[in-house]
Amino acid sequence: VKSDFLIYPTNNMLEIDDQLLNRMSRRKIQIECDEILKNSSINIKMGNIYMTSNGGSNSDVKPTRICHAVVAGESKLVNDGDISDSMIRALIMADTEKANIVTIIPADCGTHDLDRTANVQMTSINTFLTTYEVLNIKYIFIVMDDEISYDAFINAFSIVFNSE
Repeated sequence: VKSDFLIYPTNNMLEIDDQLLNRMSRRKIQIECDEILKNSSINIKMGNIYMTSNGGSNSDVKPTRICHAVVAGESKLVNDGDISDSMIRALIMADTEKANIVTIIPADCGTHDLDRTANVQMTSINTFLTTYEVLNIKYIFIVMDDEISYDAFINAFSIVFNSE
């Protein structure tokens, strides 16, 4: 997806579970995450965000900046508060970094109720848009590759943004 900034949900081990993302970046993004983990003087905190590149000039990942939103612990159990905190922080960072197009991956990590995740993510986007002066972001896309996720996010969008 053509984008300036990718918000990728992860656990506090900064693991990239998406085999396609790892393959497209030639594992360079995971190597950067491992360096953050290794060089971090503090533990990686739930609800926080950590930045990497897209893996460099040989990467097939289009967004040049990847924001790793820590929404889960090592067990991959996700909670709503961490999704909300990390999403808002990531959107603020994207706008600060002058991103025009932001792409978000659903933050359920395969272990959380998808309808709930969609609601929390949509509510977080709405909170960001109504609370902060957005200077650079023009588009926010949530990308997924299955119909169940799509339906959950369309439903959450309709509820949160009061559209039919």
